[in-house]
Amino acid sequence: MAANSPMVNLPLTPKGISKLLQLTGKIYETNIVAQILIPTWPDYELFESMDPPVPYSKTLEVVVSDGDNYTEAIISVERDELLRPFEELALIRIRKAISCCIGMTWQLILEDPELLSTQETVLGKPFSGRPKIQNATGNPVPIAALKHFKDNEIPPLRALVTYKSRLIDPRDLPIRTFFIVHLLDESSEISAFAEDCVALELYHRLILGKVYYFSGFRHR
Repeated sequence: MAANSPMVNLPLTPKGISKLLQLTGKIYETNIVAQILIPTWPDYELFESMDPPVPYSKTLEVVVSDGDNYTEAIISVERDELLRPFEELALIRIRKAISCCIGMTWQLILEDPELLSTQETVLGKPFSGRPKIQNATGNPVPIAALKHFKDNEIPPLRALVTYKSRLIDPRDLPIRTFFIVHLLDESSEISAFAEDCVALELYHRLILGKVYYFSGFRHR
């Protein structure tokens, strides 16, 4: 988002929310205009009161609308200060997005949206409904999008196993049983590890060079 970009008014994109919720599996470039209805701001005073101070969040939970429908979303930016302009009722241009099913709820991830203007009223009638999505489960999230998710809120991913360490046993070291794998998809690569009974269950089932769906994990 350009620091000195002029504020402009553009109409909301018809059926924009429905279009965004279809963007699964990878991060897509878009040109959809939407309105922020409800931003949930981090507790900045709490961050500043910590000793040492905790870095500000680079994500903002919001509800976005296309004038007819609404959905929850997470705005993600490169620097925390870029979140401040995204106020209630602001119009934004969504430039990169992915839709993920978390539990039974669909949520959008919006990367570096562009602030277009601020508004004084809600446009349209967004609370008339939420779009219905078919096949709401099993859509993998790209590895590059994992950074946007909190613990215990991560959809499944589909990735190639490119490396698997040996199984580290407590008899070797005074630590838990665990092993490490490297996972690769079209967007990025990540290291992961399994420990204790999960490590014992998965070690001989994961084969180097094979593609698997992974779920029920935490991102650190």
